[in-house]
Amino acid sequence: MWERKISDEFVYIVIAIKMNIESGALNPPAKPLKIVVLSSSLLTERMVLYSSFLEALRHKVELRYWTTSDRNLNFRNGASGQDLKPDGSSLKIEKFPEIRPFKEIPYNYLRRLNEYAWDYKLRPPSRLSVDRLLKKDLVRAHIRALKVPARLISLLNQHQRLEDWLEGVLLGYQRSSEAMRRLEEDRPDLILTTGTFRYEEPAIAAAAKNSGIPLLAFITSWDNITTKNRMVFKYDGYIVWSDVMAKELHEYYPDTREAPCYITGAPQFDVFFQSRFSQSRAEFCARRRLDEKRPIVLYAMGTPNMFNEEIAIMRLAERVISGDLGEAQLLVRPHPLHDDGRLEELFGGFGPRVVTQRSGQAGLKAPERAEDESLIVDWVNTFRHADVVVNLSSTAAIDGAI
Repeated sequence: MWERKISDEFVYIVIAIKMNIESGALNPPAKPLKIVVLSSSLLTERMVLYSSFLEALRHKVELRYWTTSDRNLNFRNGASGQDLKPDGSSLKIEKFPEIRPFKEIPYNYLRRLNEYAWDYKLRPPSRLSVDRLLKKDLVRAHIRALKVPARLISLLNQHQRLEDWLEGVLLGYQRSSEAMRRLEEDRPDLILTTGTFRYEEPAIAAAAKNSGIPLLAFITSWDNITTKNRMVFKYDGYIVWSDVMAKELHEYYPDTREAPCYITGAPQFDVFFQSRFSQSRAEFCARRRLDEKRPIVLYAMGTPNMFNEEIAIMRLAERVISGDLGEAQLLVRPHPLHDDGRLEELFGGFGPRVVTQRSGQAGLKAPERAEDESLIVDWVNTFRHADVVVNLSSTAAIDGAI
């Protein structure tokens, strides 16, 4: 489990990055180090807040947790069920600083140019196939026109020089004056960012780099390195799940070969091994209006940004109620970042053998969403008690395997 692999060494990692020396030669610091943890997605927050990571870390450092979700500002439930935020605690949960978007001209144009140049150089199968099969009719013509200079940049082997130059350009565009102010008022020794590929956290990373504050980047999923847009900023250290991810990181981002890289396992799934989240099949089925004696077919949806799965689910639901799958019942689970409440309306007429899950977060933007303990229990036990998991494209396939 990741908290046991990294929290005991975290203070030494911070010092090693800060002083650019080997961690084995270090002594404990004279006073607690100050750490800021950034989170901008419930997919990250559920692995951080509901493992013992924060609880273990806060005893070693002065810890601040910046979250984009107002629902987490009053988070109080620790990994052992204890209060994580009593008076005098070294853990502070704070609202994420205000940020502004990049201007399309020139910043987003230059980012797309850089991504195309690296795609031509690296030839990543996932990104190329998505571009060819899904995005060709969605990306605007003037953006796709950037492929011509990008191909030339790649052929001339200038892709790394372009990205190095672009990093400087992006660092010169301040996206969060509030972050700069807060970092100056209470300067941390290190920032741990958990969303290097997302929209929000690179704005804080830029403020930190401009202030000379070391950055540790946590790559939060197995496919982020090979499928997401480029990480333009360079970080002082990296956290990955596995040796394979470390190899891919060094291949796709050559500069990372000179930085520390820590392999922690897959923290997203730590909650599956905590007994406090477990329910019996009878209890789970009773809460979900399912028959505990019938097999459960779980359809775990991916992100609608890629595929519309509703027609496929409709066909599967029809097969279930017609008896083609015997006594099976169907449970439909929406992607937690994209549950808009429509599933119940779509499948409400199929009867008791087709059930939909709800997160109660319809109307909230993705960064504003959060999962309380009841939703963690739903997540864990949905996969524990499913007999078959159907999944087109998401890490739910790994949940099912576990």
